[in-house]
Parts: sequence; structure tokens; C-alpha cells
Amino acid sequence: MIPLQTFVGAALLILGRKLFWVFVGAIGFVLGMDIASRFLQGRPDWLILIVALGAGVLGALLALFLQRACVYSGESDEKVRGQGEIVLPID
Repeated sequence: MIPLQTFVGAALLILGRKLFWVFVGAIGFVLGMDIASRFLQGRPDWLILIVALGAGVLGALLALFLQRACVYSGESDEKVRGQGEIVLPID
């Protein structure tokens, strides 16, 4: 397991942002596959695979939303408001 973790860590360091969403989606897929196989025992394998793929996509979209929310909350509105308030868009 350690060589695999070393390889994944090195790939993430070298390729960086290009493969970040692939790694996030893969982690969501593996986690979704594990959870789906536990809760959907006795169900067809294709159903477990669809749930795992959905979890991977949902994990990537959630990470994208959270990243944008964090970046936006870190930006300063001091030029506009004259204060350092944190404002998230509602629209």
C-alpha cells in the first residue's frame, strides 16, 4: 500500500492542478463503491457501479463548490466597502 500511496502523492505533486479533480472524483468513486457495496448487498453489480459513479461526480462537484466558496470568502471587499467583511453570494 505504501508504494501506491507514494506513486499517487508523486503524481499529484508533479501534475498538480491538472489531475486534482481526477483524484477527487476517484476518491469519491472508491468511497461510493465501498458504501454502496455495504448498503446494497444482494443488489445487481451495475446498480452499485452507478451509485459509485454518482458519488464520484457528486464529490467532485462538492469540492469545486467548496473551493470557490473558500476562495471567494478569502477575497477582500475593502476597496468596495472599506471594511474586511466576508460576504458569500446568494444568487
